[in-house]
Amino acid sequence: MKTDREIQIDVKEELKWESRINGSEIQVDVKDGFVTLSGTIDSLMRKKDAEQTTIRVAGVKGIFNELEVKIPESSQKADSEIKDAILNTIKWNSSIDETKIRVSVLNGKVTLEGEVSWAYQKSRLGNLTADILGVVEVINRVSVVPDNLSGHDAKGKINAALKRNHYLNTNKIHVSVEAHKAVLTGEVRSVEERAAVETIAWSAPGINEVENNLLVSFSEIYI
Repeated sequence: MKTDREIQIDVKEELKWESRINGSEIQVDVKDGFVTLSGTIDSLMRKKDAEQTTIRVAGVKGIFNELEVKIPESSQKADSEIKDAILNTIKWNSSIDETKIRVSVLNGKVTLEGEVSWAYQKSRLGNLTADILGVVEVINRVSVVPDNLSGHDAKGKINAALKRNHYLNTNKIHVSVEAHKAVLTGEVRSVEERAAVETIAWSAPGINEVENNLLVSFSEIYI
């Protein structure tokens, strides 16, 4: 198994390799496989990119993203401008009903509220907002309320979707469904794989909550 020092070196190199991120300004600390990113970065989307870049490094068990977003003076926008830009972006995104979304902005911090039918729409809302110039933080309180709340055989559909994914080791992943909530337990081989399983669970009709208790184990990778 990789040491914390080896993980730290690999994360730093991966951040430098990623052209969208100025990795030299990011402090990387590792303890027991958990990575903490700190320092400053010039946009919220680059903060998210730094986290996604770190996730793909082998040996990483989890990430604490403490990067502070500091917008350059030349790119700073008034809250009203940020709100208008977000609303226009949502309006022109055909997969999201803008009439069900509420947006508020205070000092560059955006709060999203309302309802969507699918988890991918909530995630897309967060990403669209994070990409708006001047946004320093996104609080996504949008609720996922599926059009079909029957949840009939959601467990079977989630398990079938997991088995179709050749990347996942489904023998160690267990799914249970309580009302409209999916509970994930067992083991996966990486943080990235853990997130992939959760995404699949969210996609099942009738699911409006996912509890991800999957543990990351590297025993099958480093032996």
